[in-house]
Amino acid sequence: MSRNNSKFILFSLLTGVLWNCGAELPHQKNSAEVLAEISCATNRNYNCITHESISNAIYKVNLTASGMTGNIVVNLNASEQLTITSSGSYSFSTSLASGTPYSVAITTKPDSHTCSFTNASGQVLTSDINVTLFCRPFKFIYLTTPTYTGGLGGITGADSICNSHANRPDIKSTYKALLGSVNGSQRWGCTSAPAQCSDGIDNSQNWVLYANTTYKRASDSVVIGTTTIDRVFNFSLSASLGISGLYWSGLENTAPQFGYSTAGTSECNGWSDGTIGPFGNRGDLASVSSTSANTSNLNCNNTYSILCAEQ
Repeated sequence: MSRNNSKFILFSLLTGVLWNCGAELPHQKNSAEVLAEISCATNRNYNCITHESISNAIYKVNLTASGMTGNIVVNLNASEQLTITSSGSYSFSTSLASGTPYSVAITTKPDSHTCSFTNASGQVLTSDINVTLFCRPFKFIYLTTPTYTGGLGGITGADSICNSHANRPDIKSTYKALLGSVNGSQRWGCTSAPAQCSDGIDNSQNWVLYANTTYKRASDSVVIGTTTIDRVFNFSLSASLGISGLYWSGLENTAPQFGYSTAGTSECNGWSDGTIGPFGNRGDLASVSSTSANTSNLNCNNTYSILCAEQ
C-alpha cells in the first residue's frame, strides 16, 4: 500500500468516514469505534474489534455505596429503580449498548442524609460503568467569616450569601441562612405560640432545619444537636453553634426550643434594611441555652455573621 493511501485510510478512520463507491452513505462512527479501528489499522498483529462488535456489545452500570444508615432509592436514566439498603456493591439489571448516554440519580433518600455521586453521568464506551455514591447521616452548620449589616437582601439574599461563601464545608451541597423572619420575607421553625414548637406537627415556614436530623459544626465536626419532629432543637444544645461572638438570628428566646420566631421579632425589616433605624435579634454563638437564639437586639447598621445550614 502506498504512503498516500495509508494516510487517506488513517484520515478516514480519524474522521469516522470511510467512503466507498456504493450508493449508501457511510456509517458514522462514535469515538469508541474510531479508536478501535485506529488500533486495527496500526497494530495488525492483534485481533481487531470492529464497530459492528462494539455497537452490539452491552455493558452493566455498577454502583458502590457507602455511608448510609437508611434506604436510598436511585434510578438509571430516570427509569429503572434500585434500592440501596446498606453500604456495598450493586448493579442495575438494565444493560446499555456502547454509545448510549447514562445518568444515575437519587429518587428518594432520608432527609437526614447528604449524598453525592462520582461518575454519575456520561456515555457508555467499551466497558462496564462504575458509579460511586457516598452519603453521610448528618448535616453541617457553618458561620460566615465576613460580617454583614441587617440589609442582607431579604431571606433570598441571605441564602445567596450562604451558597457562595468560601467557608462552605461541601461545595456540592446547597445552604440556607439560619434566620428567623415573620415580617416581609418569611422563615421560621415555629411561630404564634411556643407550644407549636413541640406539638409534633410541622409548623415551619421556609425553614432550614430538617426533622430528626443531626447537625454538626463545620469548623470541627462537633455535634450541635439532633432536631425533633418539629424541625427545631430542644435546649440545651449538645454543643454551641460556634466558639464565641454573636450572629444575626431573628429568633426569640421565649420558647424552650431553638427556631421560634413571632410577629414583632426584631429582624431588620425582613433582613432587607441595614440602616440605624430598625433592630435585629442576635444570638450568642458560645451558648447552649436559649440565648443561643437571642441574647439581645441592636440597630441593623451593625455588622455580624450569619449561620448557614446545609440542605
